Amino acid sequence: ELELGKELNEYPLINDDVITIELTANRGDCLNIKAIAKELGVYFNLPVFECETKIVEDDRAIGRVLDIEYSNDVDASLIYKVTDITKLTLPLLVDLRNAIVEAPRKTNIETLCAYATHSVGVLFNAYVESIAKQEEEKLKLKIYKDTNGFTHVDGNIPLSTVGINHGAIETTAETIVLEASYCEPTTLAQNVFTSKIDTAEVYYKSSRGSNPNLDNGIQYLTTILSQYGATIYRGQIDFINEIEEKIIDVNYERINEIIGYKIEKKEIEHILSSLGFIQNKINEHSVSWKVPATRHDIVNIADITEEVVRIVGIDNIPASPLAMEEANRTNQISDKLLVKNALRTKAIGNGFFETNTYLFTSKETLEKYGFDVVKEELDILNPITNDLNTFRTTVLVNLIQGVSANTKQGFKSQALYELGSVYDKERNESKKVSFIVSGKVEEESLQNQGKPVDYDFYSFAQKLSNVIGNFELETKTDGNTTFLHPYQAANIVINGKMIGFISKVHPTITKELDISDATFVAEIAFDLLENELIHANDISKYQNVKRDLSIVVPKSLEYKNIKTVINALQIKELVQYNLIDIYSDDSLEDKESITINFILQSYDKTLEEEDITSIMDTILESLKDKVGAQLR
Repeated sequence: ELELGKELNEYPLINDDVITIELTANRGDCLNIKAIAKELGVYFNLPVFECETKIVEDDRAIGRVLDIEYSNDVDASLIYKVTDITKLTLPLLVDLRNAIVEAPRKTNIETLCAYATHSVGVLFNAYVESIAKQEEEKLKLKIYKDTNGFTHVDGNIPLSTVGINHGAIETTAETIVLEASYCEPTTLAQNVFTSKIDTAEVYYKSSRGSNPNLDNGIQYLTTILSQYGATIYRGQIDFINEIEEKIIDVNYERINEIIGYKIEKKEIEHILSSLGFIQNKINEHSVSWKVPATRHDIVNIADITEEVVRIVGIDNIPASPLAMEEANRTNQISDKLLVKNALRTKAIGNGFFETNTYLFTSKETLEKYGFDVVKEELDILNPITNDLNTFRTTVLVNLIQGVSANTKQGFKSQALYELGSVYDKERNESKKVSFIVSGKVEEESLQNQGKPVDYDFYSFAQKLSNVIGNFELETKTDGNTTFLHPYQAANIVINGKMIGFISKVHPTITKELDISDATFVAEIAFDLLENELIHANDISKYQNVKRDLSIVVPKSLEYKNIKTVINALQIKELVQYNLIDIYSDDSLEDKESITINFILQSYDKTLEEEDITSIMDTILESLKDKVGAQLR
């Protein structure tokens, strides 16, 4: 019996221990006692037991008293049961506990629904028979989805919006329809944000993720109803939408890298299993884990790591210095942007002016100058003008037309370049960087006494080398001899890879366009240019030595074959070698004499004459053996 003035905590029956727990915003799954008990069980490695189900069932079946009209496009999951609460009596303890968690209700059935929600996390609602449709002595509910994506339950009047507003019971009745509901929280929150509708108390839990295990929840509610005098109609009506499984690949080594501390694989798996994660598949470098349906906040390996750290205990992980590891965020696009910017800087620094011309050009001009054209069926159907009636297959036509226009304006020294798209016959796009020089190497000045020299092949090649880096030249045996000079053209080779060509413009073209005969062009595949790091090498403190080697070789032998033989020797003292002279006369017949200058230097000592002689003899013997060379 209660005594006036006696403290409630002096009564053993209602002397509860109350623990107030502050939750982070992402842990909506822990807004109930069952979830907190499970978390504590995992942390202290204790078993968690389910409440025993004891339901007092009525002889009547739910189908005899309840009929539901359900729309198939509804997103919410719902379970319905019917109860008779004629003999329902609640103890003071239930009301007191509801009051402590600030969830008091007016009627007994609402009180038990709130009590059950706080216990197991499932959202419950109740409808009395007087506000449900009456049809042939049956209660009838209508469930449908509105245009904003919300699920509504209607009887004689609109009753509730699931997860948004559950309304209140203003009257009492003997027969009550119980509802357990679940809405996917992210979708629900997005719909509320979009529609700007008003929400009630239930939205706080539904938008953070309530317990989707409705069957377990409704069993708990009907058990406590039975315990306090209610009877439950046999059966239930289910409308369950399958929840999409969330699976995350977990690499245990990556977890330890994030934590900065090694936790054994067995312990990580025990923690995850205890938290309700299910091992799905073992991959080569990771393990796939199925995330519990209640854990809406788990989306990636960082969240998995947080779970492990939380159970292990942050205080149990020893502190270690922060290791900064910057991820490599470069990719092909960023690499090519660096190449493009470096190319522009070097080109402008070496006197080239950048141009930007149309992607279109004259088909007739391309054919006239011997360039490929796009296939007829792939070409432009409705060109802007006749002068721009096809996709360009080279930038050189645009550049030489620009040089022609500038020459008419009185410019005697020109150096232009352009980086842009070109197309092949199949209209496949690629990037080319094209260069052109014409006329004088420089403007008239005191330094050249007012008489600047014209460009030649080698001065243009040197200027180009300053922009794209060192390269080698190989004989160009194929190509357009209508536009390019047949005897002053070569392929550009870098690291053994042909990336483009360099050539003098054919004299007939320069004459036709009335431009300087000293006009040279180069076209290079931009994608083959690389932004290579410059490696600094030690400089030897010992003096270098220069030696010339004159040999007789067949005229048909290409110089690149000689280079291949010399490079294959891998002589570490050989710093550099260059072809400096070619000579032929009638006495040599089908052969010619070439002179190669060698620069030798050692990092260990000053080379003596016998060292030099040994190196030169090795080179000569190899050339004799491989290409048939003879000492001149």
